Order: sequence, then C-alpha cells, then structure tokens
Amino acid sequence: MDVLLVSAKFILIIEVKNISGKLKFNKGSDLMTRELNDLEEGMDNPIQQVKRHHLQFNNWLKGHQFKGIPVGHLVVISKTSTIIETSPDNLQIFRKLIYAESLLDKIRELEEKYEKHRLPKKNLAHLSDTLLNEHTLLITDILQKYNLSQGELKPGALCLTCKKTMEFISASWRCSGCQTISKTAHISAISDYFLLYNQTITRKQLAEYLEITSTQAKYLLECLNLPSSGTKRSTKYFLPKNCILSPHKENDMKKGEFFT
Repeated sequence: MDVLLVSAKFILIIEVKNISGKLKFNKGSDLMTRELNDLEEGMDNPIQQVKRHHLQFNNWLKGHQFKGIPVGHLVVISKTSTIIETSPDNLQIFRKLIYAESLLDKIRELEEKYEKHRLPKKNLAHLSDTLLNEHTLLITDILQKYNLSQGELKPGALCLTCKKTMEFISASWRCSGCQTISKTAHISAISDYFLLYNQTITRKQLAEYLEITSTQAKYLLECLNLPSSGTKRSTKYFLPKNCILSPHKENDMKKGEFFT
C-alpha cells in the first residue's frame, strides 16, 4: 500500500499512480490501457489493485482482532495532465478514482460520512504500533533487476553537484571537480552500499568502498550510530529494521538524524 490513513473514525487505503498520457477504463475489463506518444499499451487496473489491498487489509484487521472500523480505498492520480477516459455507463469508477487535488475533499467527505469514533485512543495507538511492527520495507535486488554486477558500480562518495568522486579531508568531503564541500556525502554512499552490495558492512569494507583509512571509516560509522554485532575489527554494522539512511540537511551530521 502506498498510503494508509488511520483515524478513530475510519481507515483509508490510498494507491498513488504517477502515470502520464490518457488512461482508458473499459467496463467489464480488469485491464486499463494507456495512450502515450501515439502508442497504446495494456496496464494493470489500479482500481482492481486497491480492491485487493482492501480485501487483504480487512482480513489482516480481523486476524488481529480489530473490528468495527470502516475501511475505504482510493486510487489517486498524481498528475492533473493525465486524462482519464471511460464510457458513460462506467462513471462509477470516479467514486474510487480521483486526482490528487481532490484528496482533501474526499477525506472531508469520509469524515462527514463516518461521524462516530469507532476506535478509542488506546485501541488506535495499539493498531498503529501493530502496523509499524509488522511493516517490512521492500528492498529490491537492484543488481539482479537490471542485470548488473558489482564491478560495474562506481564506489565512493559522489558529489551531488557534478557526480565526481569526493575526497575525505579534515572530517569533510571535498570534490576535486567543482570544489563542493560536504559533511554528509558518505551517508548516501553507505545507504547505496546497503542497497546494492550487502546488508552489513565492516570498517574494512567501508574504508575500501570510500577509499579512506580504517580509522576514518571507524569514525564515520560511529557517528552514524548504526546497530552492530561483533567486536573490534570484526564488528559488522547494519541498518535498523525498516529504515534507510537519509540525511535531510548538512547539519544533520551533528544531530544524528539519519534514519527514515
């Protein structure tokens, strides 16, 4: 599910589609067709997709003893330039298919429809905690998906401005090309390592990957405060469950705000 809105009155499953062109929905068909650049192709129908999510989530709620809470579902088209076309006898699809600009109006409509609070605060908090505990972040094997080998990947901390490899000098990264300076360039690089190479990393592996000394690698890993196992040089660092490394600002290095 792309978005799950949970309130005391109702739950709303939202499937967001960022699709360009003209989308055609034919009554009685589970497929959707798209026209773009004079080409037409069949695509999975997002309305059917969100219906499956709705059924599966209702079963999940029953299995965890959460009862009596209404569950709605919507497909949200993110681009207003996308054209939606259907026949006059199939206009009911627009009950479950809207543009992003109409989302707030739809939520207000549901709030008016479901006036009664169905979940007490305690149950609502328990539902939220259960959802977060059972959520698993989808990490795709990028190398396998695109038929790449590790040898084809460019190691190191890359400059976001010119994409050249940066050098670690005096606790900062400096780009030899455009002279950009960054304190957090290694964070994106380490995140890429976890996604592309391995789910764990050692001090030695980080030093080789970023082309820095073992002492510098140890310093950077300790600043990130990653979970670890093992001792001394054999220590393996890994990400917390359902987290990725994502520095929001350069000064996050001081705050330690790296996980999203």
